[in-house]
Amino acid sequence: MLRSLISAMVFTMMAITPVLSVHAAASVGDLVMCDNVSTVYFLAEDGNRYAFPNEQIYFSWYEDFDEVKRISCESLAALPLAGNVVYQAGTTLVKLQTSPTVYAVESNGVLRAIGSEEQAMALYGDDWVDFVDDLPDPFFSSFELGDALSEGELPEGMILTDEVGTLLRVSDDGSAVEIDDALDQEDDERLLSAVAEPLDDVTSRIRIEVRVSSLADLDAESILSS
Repeated sequence: MLRSLISAMVFTMMAITPVLSVHAAASVGDLVMCDNVSTVYFLAEDGNRYAFPNEQIYFSWYEDFDEVKRISCESLAALPLAGNVVYQAGTTLVKLQTSPTVYAVESNGVLRAIGSEEQAMALYGDDWVDFVDDLPDPFFSSFELGDALSEGELPEGMILTDEVGTLLRVSDDGSAVEIDDALDQEDDERLLSAVAEPLDDVTSRIRIEVRVSSLADLDAESILSS
């Protein structure tokens, strides 16, 4: 699922280019690097590579580096570099190192400002500060600034869990969609479970009911692009 999400994200963020032939040393969906470069890249369906700018962004998508393939630096150089991967929606909050504003990360790298500490606590609980990553200023241009979150509004992509442990993701209509059936690896489930907020706790704090839907009720692309 996570590779599908990255593919959907980079196609939305960047101008779609003609499909290119993927170098024989790597395949679409692979994570790649070479010996002389410490950066890990995601190879997307457009034949381009997209860089993970730092470990925090990488670990919002993957638990470890076990799936990273080492290819020759010549092979890596033959793959066009098209941009950066951004945080997976719903897995973290961010702030710039030079600004106190805290943002929720929505799909496709859209940042939604959280207006107050009280609003942050309503969404993420008393330990909300543990969710915050400092975003280096040079990375800010990879993101898009959206409208500030309204009081009681759940950010798109936010991860929740119900009373029996089912994972949910907030869709663009504000509903919480069951995503367990869309997770194809155990590490996907562990990663998202680690950042999930209990649905009952959140609705109690924001005092708004959240509709729960199954994945079959929605257009699959609307949730897989989060």
